Amino acid sequence: MAPRSWLDRVMPLLFLAVFGMLIAGCGDDDADSPTSTPVVDIEELEGLSTQLADLNNQLDGLLNSLSSEVAVDSLLTILSSNPAIESAGKSSQGLWVRYHVSKNRTVAGAIILDPEFFSSDSLGKGNPVFSTGTAPTKALSQPTSVKTLYIAPVYSEMQEVIAGVVDNVVAQVNPALQNAGYQPFELLTDDDCTVDLFAELDTYGIVRIHSHGSPWPSNESTQRVYTPTGEVRSTGTDEKYFNDLMSGNLAWTVRNGQTYYYVSAGFVGSRNNFSDENTFVSLGFSYGSEGGWPDAVTVQGESSASTGFDWVVSGDQERDWAIDFFTSMCNTALETPMTIADWFGLDTYTAPGGSQVVTMASHGDGATTFWSVELESDLDGSWAATVIEGSLDPQGNPLDVDGSVSTIEFRSDQTYTWFLHAPPWFDVDGNGTYTHDGNTIQLTGIINELGVSSIAYSGGDSFTFLDDDGDRWTYEQAATGGSTASPISSIVVEPASPVADVGDTIQFSAMASFVDGSQGDVTDLVDWSGPPDVVEVGNGESEKGRVVVLIRATAPVTARDPETKVLANAVFRHTDLYYLRMDNIRLNNRGSSVEVSPGEFVEVVADHTLWSRVGCSSCVDYIVVGIEGDAQRAVDLGLPGNFPGASGSASYLLTAPEAAGTYTIYARLAPVLSTSAAIGDYESFFPGSNGDRPYIPLGTIVVE
Repeated sequence: MAPRSWLDRVMPLLFLAVFGMLIAGCGDDDADSPTSTPVVDIEELEGLSTQLADLNNQLDGLLNSLSSEVAVDSLLTILSSNPAIESAGKSSQGLWVRYHVSKNRTVAGAIILDPEFFSSDSLGKGNPVFSTGTAPTKALSQPTSVKTLYIAPVYSEMQEVIAGVVDNVVAQVNPALQNAGYQPFELLTDDDCTVDLFAELDTYGIVRIHSHGSPWPSNESTQRVYTPTGEVRSTGTDEKYFNDLMSGNLAWTVRNGQTYYYVSAGFVGSRNNFSDENTFVSLGFSYGSEGGWPDAVTVQGESSASTGFDWVVSGDQERDWAIDFFTSMCNTALETPMTIADWFGLDTYTAPGGSQVVTMASHGDGATTFWSVELESDLDGSWAATVIEGSLDPQGNPLDVDGSVSTIEFRSDQTYTWFLHAPPWFDVDGNGTYTHDGNTIQLTGIINELGVSSIAYSGGDSFTFLDDDGDRWTYEQAATGGSTASPISSIVVEPASPVADVGDTIQFSAMASFVDGSQGDVTDLVDWSGPPDVVEVGNGESEKGRVVVLIRATAPVTARDPETKVLANAVFRHTDLYYLRMDNIRLNNRGSSVEVSPGEFVEVVADHTLWSRVGCSSCVDYIVVGIEGDAQRAVDLGLPGNFPGASGSASYLLTAPEAAGTYTIYARLAPVLSTSAAIGDYESFFPGSNGDRPYIPLGTIVVE
């Protein structure tokens, strides 16, 4: 382990991971209900912060006269008689505690005395270890953004222990990055490394987090690994990320008399969508391949790959490996690009890791590289099927293929995606790899199910090929300016908030934004719906988006893309009735449709506008959000009053069902006096509209 001689001179780090909440036991129904909301509020957190500061002062006083180990044991003895402490014990870096907050609920934290950041000189050189790496796929994969980011939240502290430990990496790696076509690292240090920054990493092609790693509750039984930000705790950030504090994605740390935020793997994974930039993430801190980080970054966040360590790693060795890794991966003098799997295959890494050796590992796509050979530019882009000659359906009729969405998307990173939309018995989609020599496209992947291994192509805006059945396929370059060949990313419904009386007919339209950045009218392509007891919605030919009002009530009209499940709403507005409208909806910091694993957290963030009905200007209103009929979160909006009411933004942390399937997330206004009553109101009436308090679809989750 790290030398102890300097630890007693360092202010202890007090680390509160607010992630527990539900502890088995008896209590009231609301406490035990799986759909009830946390009873911890901002005021309680303020009080808890004061308790933590007092605890920090106690430990600091003990350290003035005792060694670290004896001080920890002494504090544990003191805590054992504190009725506010549910339990306490030693952790791998200090001690951990559980605080009583309310009935059957606790919050957990730890005091960290040893951040385990040290020079390898104190340990000797250790033994060679086996460094694990992921096997490559058949296709090379590289970041699509040239922006790079280097985050060093404890820069000043690390530089004091090992001089130049950050600066040396940046100075030696930046020329290599620029040689491979990337921008030099954007270096952010100390208080520039905010919580918001960790929620917005996905606009970069390469991200490196160089910091400390703190396993909880110990490195022998790690459940979570936290890494610090440089942001001092504030009420505003607590409120903004309240659900992350409650779920354990975000935590507190008292360091040098101030409280900072720490982030876990779940925070970074749920807040970032790395797939757009095919981002590579370097987890340059101890235990970076533990505590859920690999899955959060490469599976939930969909990065191309990540690297990390399974134990404590010395600062100077991690620095040297980082320099070697990035300069090797960016070496364009090689005949072919080096992949992550290639680099690990060199097997040159040793790592004394305190009480045991440390293994460096990669996760995700082992074929990730940082540069590639340029391909023919006139091939890249979307190609739409226009004719398939010879193919017949089971009844012997010509195959009916929707050419607007039956596409091959060729990309400069030597991968393609192929979508074929035909009758259900023929539908297929997938991806593969290709090479191109100017005359022939050589294919590997799912398109080979047709018996096609190569396509003759010598330039121009079309190509054809024959499959093994003798059917001739013709593809043409998709028109620029946007087409439905690109998936829908978001929808806007107009008019957004119409006023109508019984018998009125409203024609709604749906405008879509596509993944390729284009926009278009999709009124005739989406599915329209609304509460059947309130509105009559047209979905037939020439009737799409046409709505007849049956009764005077607040009601949503929903447009949903049948392919991506992306949706949007308009809501009829009546100033004398209850009103709730939800806009700018983001599921896990993405759009209104996401794929998740069974039991995975789903964070819903949305703007809202609401008011109470006439005669109830002093009503307390809640927004309740649930998955189908399962109400999971209720947010107290106080007294919005009558029209024009109140507006704002809130987040709602949900848990996906365990069963695979497609589920809709709904919101509902509940003018009641408690959280449990709001939950009950939602579940009692679902799926009915209940007049002017309808269930408003917010998005779709696909559980796989």
